[in-house]
Formats: sequence, C-alpha cells, structure tokens
Amino acid sequence: MWQIDHKSQQSLYQQIVQLVESKATTGELLPGEKLPSERELAKKLKVNRSTIVRAFDELASRGIIIRKRGSGTIINDGEWDIQIFEGINWRHYLQKETLSTEGTFREEIYSRLAEKNNHVIDGYSSELPIELIPELKIPSMNWRDILEEDLHQENLGYIELRKSLQHLMAQEFSYQMLLDEILITEGAQQAIFYIIHALLKKDDIVAIETPSFFYSLPVFSNAGVKTVGVPVDREGIQLKVLEKKFQQFPVKMLFVNPSYQNPTGTSLTLEKRKELVALCKKYQVAIVEDDVFGFLKFSGTKSVPRLKELSEENVIYIGSLTKILGSTIQIGWVNAPKRVLEQMIKVRERWEFSLSIFPQMLATMGLKDQSFTTQLSHLRDVLEKRKKLLVSLLTKELSEEFSFYVPEGGYYIWLTLLQPELSTSDWKALLETELLVMPSFLLGKDKQSMRINYARLSEEDCYRVVEILKQLCVTWRSKNEGVITIK
Repeated sequence: MWQIDHKSQQSLYQQIVQLVESKATTGELLPGEKLPSERELAKKLKVNRSTIVRAFDELASRGIIIRKRGSGTIINDGEWDIQIFEGINWRHYLQKETLSTEGTFREEIYSRLAEKNNHVIDGYSSELPIELIPELKIPSMNWRDILEEDLHQENLGYIELRKSLQHLMAQEFSYQMLLDEILITEGAQQAIFYIIHALLKKDDIVAIETPSFFYSLPVFSNAGVKTVGVPVDREGIQLKVLEKKFQQFPVKMLFVNPSYQNPTGTSLTLEKRKELVALCKKYQVAIVEDDVFGFLKFSGTKSVPRLKELSEENVIYIGSLTKILGSTIQIGWVNAPKRVLEQMIKVRERWEFSLSIFPQMLATMGLKDQSFTTQLSHLRDVLEKRKKLLVSLLTKELSEEFSFYVPEGGYYIWLTLLQPELSTSDWKALLETELLVMPSFLLGKDKQSMRINYARLSEEDCYRVVEILKQLCVTWRSKNEGVITIK
C-alpha cells in the first residue's frame, strides 16, 4: 500500500524515499519491477508531482531506482550501483541465483555440459580444453620428499615456486619481482578474497569494470563491501566515467583486468595505463591488477608494461597459472609490498586456510620443464589460429548482425547483437541450440552480448557456431516482429 503521514514532521519527499526503499529492501518491490508514474503516485499519495520528482531524484542518485525514458521507472535490477540500505537487504537475497533467471540459466548450462553430448559446442566454460594444456613431465618423487618440503615451507609459499614465478615474470614481461613480495595462493579468486578481507572493511566502496567476471563473484557482498561499476569499451575501462565515480563516491580500491579483459578481450594501451595509474594516484585509490591472461599474448602484439611496473607501491598484482596449466593446479600469486602480504597471511591464518605443498611442487616442476617455454608458445599459436578463423567467419557471415572486438590475447571473444533489443527471457532460445555461451546478463547489466571461449572450438566447431548464431538471429528477429517461425 502506498501511504505516507501528512501530519509527520518529516518532509513528504523523505517519507516517499523511505517508503520506496523499504518496499525494495523487504522484497515487496522486486528488482526490475515498475513503479507507478510520477502523476499516478502523486495522486495516490496526495502530494504535488514536484515532490515525487524530488524523491525519485534522490532514489536514482542512490542507485535504488532506474529511470528509463519512454519506459518509466523501475527498481534497480543490477548489482553494480551502490547499495545504501540499512538493516537486512532482502533485495540481496532475492537476487540469489536460486530464485533468479540467471541462476536457472546457469543450471541449465551446467546440466547440458554434464550430459557429455559430443554434439554440444562448449563456448561457455572458462578453461582450456585438455588437449591444449601443455604436456609437462613430472620427475619421480616419494611421499617423504613431499612431507619434507612441507615442513620447510615459508608463510609466503614454496620458495622454489616463487623463484620459478620470479623467473617467468622476468622472461615474459622483463619485470623483476622480489621474492619476499610474492605470496602464493590457491588461484586468483583466493587472492581476491585475501585482499578484500585484509585491506577493506564493511561498507567500503570499490570500483569494478562492467561487464566483468567480478560481477558474479559473491566475495564482495559477503564481506559487506559495496561495488560501483565502470563501463568498458573497445579501449578498456572508461577513464572519464571512472573519475566521475571517484568524485561521487569514496572509492577505496579499483579492481581492473587491463590485459585481455574477461569477458570483452580488450586491453589498455600504454597511454591509458599511465592515465589510469595517475588518476588513481590523484584520488588515492589502490589498484588491484588482475592479470590471469597475461601470458597468452599473440604474436605481433605490442608489449606494454603491467600496471604494477608503472606504479609498484600503489598496485597489487594478481597472477595465475590456472589459465595455462588447467584448473586442477589451482595456483595463483600476489605481488605486493611486504606489509600488505603480512596482512593477507593473517587473513589466511584467521580463516584457517591451508597452503598445500603438493600443487606448488607440481607447478614448480612444470615451470622448470625445459619444454615449458616452447609449449607455451605453441599454445599461443593455436589460440591465435582459432581466433583468426572464427573472426574471419564472423566478419564474412555476421558483420551486420554483431559487432565485436578482435582480441590480441587470451581466449575470449565478445559479440554484441546490434538488433533487436533482447530481454533476459530471449536468451532461452539459446538453450534450445547446440551452442553454449556466456550471456552478458551473467556478467553485468547488458543483455545484448555474449562471451565465447574460442579455445574450445575446433575448426568444424567454428563453422557450426556461425550457422547456429545465424539461426538464432532469425529466431530473435521473428520474435521481436511477432512472427512465429516453423522449423
């Protein structure tokens, strides 16, 4: 019921703000639900329309509602805008995947993958196919050797692995990490967990790219950390928008994926990297550089320094071997000042996380394999070949239906449908095909795009992907035009 107290000493517009906020936090108004028009609500509450306008302005500035010209006003259905709710935020629970279209979509994809159907093309998964993972030899070892190494493991992790990573970074990027500034983690996501719990507190605000895989990570909301999104275009994160966010909110930290960004595949130029570092220094915002695809640079791509190289004290660097060696070896690392790593180690101890020696030893053996460099180069060549084939087919067959950025590394390509405008439900048509991709609504607010992992596509798959997308475009256009197609 829409009702306010006209006799209250509290201003009418403030009562309206609290009323809408209350309905949103308790779930009476669900994400995406349309509000009454300004005129209609003014009539219901017996106030001037200008009072409603003022209240809506306040609600929009706080990210609680979204105004869409020609469509009306809705409760914010995204997760990027700042949440400034008191008490329990029921809206947060209502957006959990178990109750959402997003969750249902993921479950259907996982179900399709579990069927092990050879006809299904997996462009959704975030890993390399097993046939592309380097074939590295593991020397013989006995159990006592493993236990002995574990007894002498340092808090920062296995010393031999840290030395190997130090050598790898120097070889690939001409960047020399200090051994006592390298902390081994069980993958990049654990590194992010440590950073959040070591350096941030409840209600702190961080900036994150959108679209981004960070969007689907619960680690921010679970820690009570608020997120604000900054759009990514063909040149990477939009710095003018980022500065406006810095001016609007007390942002403490920026999480950014500057090389072969997940999911768009874009990379920051040297000029933009320098501008980004200078901007964050100006507003005293720490940078977390997620560089998990950094080693997958294609031939002919101009080398650019890591953000960490441009500003060692202000950047926390996250690296990973998982994108090369597979998810079985969950090895990541953080390169940061010693005082920062000390706080992260305390978080690990407080949460009673162990740091297993066995995967660290396996990763070390892999990196020391004499053929590692050659196999890494071969992996890049195969990925580039698959990318070129898919891009050529998309350019030839679907350039009028999709726009896309040609990545210079990594293994994702990001396609954006030019028309018609899609809703979340329109993506159900994709589940009826033999192609699985990552739709954009799982990585941000956008509903027009998709991420495809071309590392998992054979030559035959590339041709099939294009044919499936062509049919999908027909289905979407027909639905938009109200035409029923019979197959």
